[in-house]
Amino acid sequence: MCIPGTECSMRNKIMVHYGQQFRGIAIIPARESYIVVDRGAKKLLECPLTTTNANVNTACTVFAYEAASDSWDPYNIVADHTKQLIYVADLLYHKIHVLTFDKDYLGPLHDSLGALVSPRALAIKSGPMPSLSSVSMPASATAGSPINVPLTLRDAYNNPLPDSYPIATELPLYQITATGLRDGLPTTLTGLVSSSTLATITIDYAGVWNATVTSSLTNPQTLRSGAFQIAVDPAPTIAAFCSASFSSAVIAGEPITVTVAPFDSFSNPTFHPEDVFDCFLDFNDEDSNRSPLIRTFPSTTFSVSRLETAAGTHSLHVFHNNTATELSGSPFYFQVTPGPPHRDTCEHSLESEESR
Repeated sequence: MCIPGTECSMRNKIMVHYGQQFRGIAIIPARESYIVVDRGAKKLLECPLTTTNANVNTACTVFAYEAASDSWDPYNIVADHTKQLIYVADLLYHKIHVLTFDKDYLGPLHDSLGALVSPRALAIKSGPMPSLSSVSMPASATAGSPINVPLTLRDAYNNPLPDSYPIATELPLYQITATGLRDGLPTTLTGLVSSSTLATITIDYAGVWNATVTSSLTNPQTLRSGAFQIAVDPAPTIAAFCSASFSSAVIAGEPITVTVAPFDSFSNPTFHPEDVFDCFLDFNDEDSNRSPLIRTFPSTTFSVSRLETAAGTHSLHVFHNNTATELSGSPFYFQVTPGPPHRDTCEHSLESEESR
């Protein structure tokens, strides 16, 4: 049943006189009129709210004709009373035309055949509006840890979506992506928009990444402040991923040098000030026999040199003190060869003059 004064009752009133020639109607209280689609004449007519079947021919005037374009095929309309805009569905030319309540033509939303095909009905979207929805940059990011990006999704009237809005139906249209370098190659990673207030993405590779929060997979729209940069720091150093270089063969009395390059579990070079490494020779792991590895800034590597005078095969144990873990591949074995003869340490069996 139609309530008097509604679009339904207005549509029934004019349909009695014109039949299916009129395909859409929108009441405009601000103008004390209604707009109707005269598809046969390809016009929008404006009629006073007091129009009756008997005087519809003389009371209605042309509101729009061919919408300032070469051709159009109006089929249905809807009014946005907040923005004072009228949207016209163009059946044949696959467009949505936009006009103001003052009859100004603003242009089409679609200029060519695409995802929109033969639109027959219109409705004002009540859900999130990308251009009004906003994104807040994360304060910090660590490789391998979820990065939480706060969102504020707003509707077409710039109101935050209420908790009662069924946002789950909209979420598949939203996504967060990040583009950066992985092993020197351009890489794009995709995250998840899990609610109207949160997007999450995990980036395993340290560096500066360009992130974007968009809606619609077919015609992506970037949210306000939705394009930003994320500086991703390395994760904590892990002994198993650190690499070491050392002297595999030395001459007795020469220094044995070991250098450690620290990495996290995602193979990112690390530069954490709190990292501490030390080493000891063979199985002499008493605290007094350990030698700390030193980092000289701005270098990110640690190194130490020790002397070994005993010829033979020796082992070098290297530890990451923070995790009390030995490096992968440790102990490292090296060979010490004797040095040149020295007069004070040589032995002989010859008689001296004193022994005669």
